[in-house]
Amino acid sequence: MSTIFAKKEVAPAEKSAAEKAAAANPSASIIDGRRDRNVGIVLQFIRLPIDTIRRSVLTFDELTIDEEVLSGLLSVCPTPEDEKAVRPWASRSAQEQSTFSPTVRYFIMSLAIPNYQMRLACWQTKLQFRALATDLETRFTRLQSAGQCVTHSETFPIVLKYILAMGNLLNEGTSFRGAKAFRLTDLPKLSALKTADGSMTLFSYLVKVVHEKQPAVAAQFPSEFSPLHGIVAFDIPAMQNEVKELKSRLSVCSNLVRKSSSAGGGDANGGGMGGLDAAVTTVIGRFVADADEQMERLQDLQRTSLAAVDAIVPYVGEDAKKLSAMEIIKILSQFAKDFDAGLKTLLAAAAAAAATASPPPTAGGRARSVSLSTSSSSFSPPPSAPAHRPATSSQQERVRAFEDAV
Repeated sequence: MSTIFAKKEVAPAEKSAAEKAAAANPSASIIDGRRDRNVGIVLQFIRLPIDTIRRSVLTFDELTIDEEVLSGLLSVCPTPEDEKAVRPWASRSAQEQSTFSPTVRYFIMSLAIPNYQMRLACWQTKLQFRALATDLETRFTRLQSAGQCVTHSETFPIVLKYILAMGNLLNEGTSFRGAKAFRLTDLPKLSALKTADGSMTLFSYLVKVVHEKQPAVAAQFPSEFSPLHGIVAFDIPAMQNEVKELKSRLSVCSNLVRKSSSAGGGDANGGGMGGLDAAVTTVIGRFVADADEQMERLQDLQRTSLAAVDAIVPYVGEDAKKLSAMEIIKILSQFAKDFDAGLKTLLAAAAAAAATASPPPTAGGRARSVSLSTSSSSFSPPPSAPAHRPATSSQQERVRAFEDAV
């Protein structure tokens, strides 16, 4: 009877896959699996033991942690949710923590360093600040040079006078005659107007006349505007935002130094709270003192360079609401490039013509003497070429007026 009615022993239920994984890896139930894997990949790439990371962060050891490693650590800083998840496990023994995943151990380590993410961010700012500030100084210096090359140019007003004189000559007898100025947006139109025979444009004629009348001006003008070519792609608002961001990052460093200074002293080797604060005030504090001076110079340069660029608009008589300084710079840069190209083409053609016209040497090695008349009136076309139609008195008057104007 005892055998028949005996209570059967129930075999323990087999553990689920999740329970088996939790038993094999306690940290699996602490941090989300995907988050654990993603952070673990970065830590595996860094290839530094957790304790080495801790000591290096406490002492700002740049020999162990370079900018690339620091960027990786910043990318996997624990979120508030991560900190909440690992905080109950932070008091476990070192032996038990050794069974946790690298991600959990890294998060627990970060809890032991106050302002951990802020500390890493300030360290990164220290490593990057000089290069970023120097790059901005270089760009603002180029911007300032570009603005001054327009307002201080000696040849640009002369070229503009030629253009105005040519325009008034062509507009003689129309309602546009006698103009005192013209829009800069009209400069590209000079290449669109061709001569009656289509052999050249008004722009190429401008280059020809300036070179013939004032060759020094023609040669100097393109080089005076060369600073414009390198800044046409500059995004000034973006540059201003970069300065603001750099200033903001420097302010974060100053805040960390103030927090650390109020916590007290200690040794500089990361020994407790005092050591942590001493390292911040020593390393980051000195950096902030030096960076503040460079930041002031950068902001002063920013103000002067933007003022130099803004001065271009009233200098050329344009309305800033209709045409910005950077739009003017793009127009003038292209105009100077085209002028330089046109001048080189003109000089190359003249050199080729001179080489063709030079007399060949005689059999004795001596050149034949050829007498050329400098008077254009003595030139007569060959019999096969049609004779040129003589200029009328009105045409001659307009040419003389143009010669007087230029």
